[in-house]
Amino acid sequence: MKQRRRWLLLGALLLLSLLLRLPTLVAIFYNNLGSLSINRSRFASNASVHAAQIEQARTRFQAGIRWGAPTARLHTNLATLYINAQEITAAERALRRATELAPHDRRAQFQLGQVLALQGKFDAALAAWRAADAAQYFVQQGQALARDGKFEDAVRYYERALLIQPDLYEGYEYLGRALLRLGLKEEALNAFSSAVVLEPETSAHRYLLQAEIHIAREEWQAAVAAYQQAAALAPKDPAPHYEMGLILQRDPTSEERALAHFRYALRLNPDHVAAHLALGQLYAKRGNCEEAISALSPLFVSGFSEGIRTQAQVTAGRCLMDQGHPREALVYLEQVVALNPQSVPHRCALADAYAQVGRYHDAIETYLQVLEIEPDNARARQALEALGWVEP
Repeated sequence: MKQRRRWLLLGALLLLSLLLRLPTLVAIFYNNLGSLSINRSRFASNASVHAAQIEQARTRFQAGIRWGAPTARLHTNLATLYINAQEITAAERALRRATELAPHDRRAQFQLGQVLALQGKFDAALAAWRAADAAQYFVQQGQALARDGKFEDAVRYYERALLIQPDLYEGYEYLGRALLRLGLKEEALNAFSSAVVLEPETSAHRYLLQAEIHIAREEWQAAVAAYQQAAALAPKDPAPHYEMGLILQRDPTSEERALAHFRYALRLNPDHVAAHLALGQLYAKRGNCEEAISALSPLFVSGFSEGIRTQAQVTAGRCLMDQGHPREALVYLEQVVALNPQSVPHRCALADAYAQVGRYHDAIETYLQVLEIEPDNARARQALEALGWVEP
């Protein structure tokens, strides 16, 4: 008898537990059914089937709200359907209920912000986005737009991120870069300055960015000083040395220092492509073709882009031509034409080299190829006349 009572009591407790949990289970059940309908809509064979599945999902979410325990997930999922159907007022109601049930639900807060922004309620939208901690999301969206060349749209996203989180230094930096691409120099420099202020004084990036501001304002000595501070804070970073080299090479009296910085950047990172190119170009400018080719040789191989390989080959070829070594230059100029078969200037330079080494047949053929690309090219026609070629 006692055992029977024990079992009855246990059964009653289990039933009570089930009844207490029933609203939650009902909510989960209808939420899963609605989500299943949405998934099916994505694979619908036609528009009418898709619409039917979406309507079924809406009905199931609403049933879950009506019969089950109120959950933020159900209201958020229903709001998504409202948004897709452009029922913005209904979406706002659903999302406000979701955020009441779960104030820390970032998804609900973010969607509420989106819906409020669509209605022009920007102050309320910002409050919701702050609750969703959405600043980084808008920065990432801005970066995606900037990569696609949509800089005006990117600026709007960066500005939105900064309204949400005014101390977001990377937001100011990315905003500045987008503004530069739009030609808004002063606005960009103001954004950079805001980023600099927010960066800690122990951050090398602070001084790299400060140097960019000085360069934009042509404050060359101040830029070098900023790069020196960055190098001191990040001794293993090649970037400050490479950038200092670019500034110093502007002054012929500082070219040796520029060379030293380019070499040091390569010591820190032997794969620094820009430093290889800059070092080779500066050696070539000084007429040191052997050193230039040594610096550029890692860039001749096929692992690099055609643009990088072309710059390296052109630099080597022109240096040798300028120093009176056209035969050696041919190796590089032929590679340049192979990489850029439709380039008239590169073919003309190759034809000039052929003529200088006495390969007149190759020179004539190359000039004729130039005329196939650009029939009215005066340089090629004059060179052909000088070589005694007569048009048939």
